[in-house]
Amino acid sequence: MEARILALEEADKRREKEMAKEREEKTALKTKTQHLAEQLLAVLERVEKLENKKDAALERVAKLVKRVQELTPPDVELVFSWARGWRALIGCGGLIGPGLGLGAMLSKDTLMASKMASASGSFLVFSATCLIATAFGNVRNIGTSVEKALVSLCGLLVGAAFYLPGYTFAGSEDEHTTYWGWLVMGLGAFFSFIMPPIACKGVSMWSQLEDHELSIAVIRLFKSLPSALPPMVYLAVASMRCIVGADDESPLYQQCGNPIVPSLAVNVLLIVVWTLSYIIAPLMKETKAKTWVDIMALRMGKIEAVEFNLLGLMSTFAWMLFATTNEDGEPMNLLMYSLVGLFIFFGGSLFCV
Repeated sequence: MEARILALEEADKRREKEMAKEREEKTALKTKTQHLAEQLLAVLERVEKLENKKDAALERVAKLVKRVQELTPPDVELVFSWARGWRALIGCGGLIGPGLGLGAMLSKDTLMASKMASASGSFLVFSATCLIATAFGNVRNIGTSVEKALVSLCGLLVGAAFYLPGYTFAGSEDEHTTYWGWLVMGLGAFFSFIMPPIACKGVSMWSQLEDHELSIAVIRLFKSLPSALPPMVYLAVASMRCIVGADDESPLYQQCGNPIVPSLAVNVLLIVVWTLSYIIAPLMKETKAKTWVDIMALRMGKIEAVEFNLLGLMSTFAWMLFATTNEDGEPMNLLMYSLVGLFIFFGGSLFCV
């Protein structure tokens, strides 16, 4: 009996130990579960905060996208050529110089021929600008024979604008006029020979630009004409007033050398700057444009500095010539001849650098 009682007591003790152990395990499990639940709640709170931040960020991005769309201009239509009417109109402007030169060559009246030849020289730069602009009016079509012929014709007419008045001057009885006539004829023959291939090469190089770059270049070239051509016309007309009033008592260069030469020098400066800015600049994609800060700080290479100085000197002498202009007409004096010589020297040096 006592053994059974001891066995039952031991069984009760084992059961109590097992129950205590089970309670401890349940308590530990409960504690662990509570801890995990707290961690889960913390994670859920963080996820909720991140979702709120995400929603706020997405809302901000949506507002920014909408704002950018409002500020961004609509797509600009790409333009690779001008209308035929504009090309024809500008091309007609290019015919003024050669036309006056042809009229001078065909005229039998010596005074009238001299006047028309001088007028042709006054409009020479204006006509050359119009012809160059006409040549670049449809660059993507340069592969066709018609466009090549038109571009080559523009180059030939630039040479003709020199050659035709030079032919008239070369036939003058005045030795000084004859000398300048042969010089201008030589320039005309030179430009007639080199301008067609140069024009075709330049147009071909433009045609290889990217669509967006070409469109910008064509539009900028077209927009430049209303600001470039009127000053050239004004200077040419200023010389015309003296040319029209000239008589046959003395050679025309003695009556109207001033204002013809100063006006022509300023026009040459204008076409040089126009060509560099609107014809050459689009092809210089790898060259970083210089800002006024770069110029003031002289942040440029040696060659660029030389070119900049030469252009500055060329401009200085051109405007000095313009300051001495007498629209009523008078012969060129020693000072003006010196300024012309310096202008030609620095202008030639600029193209040789």
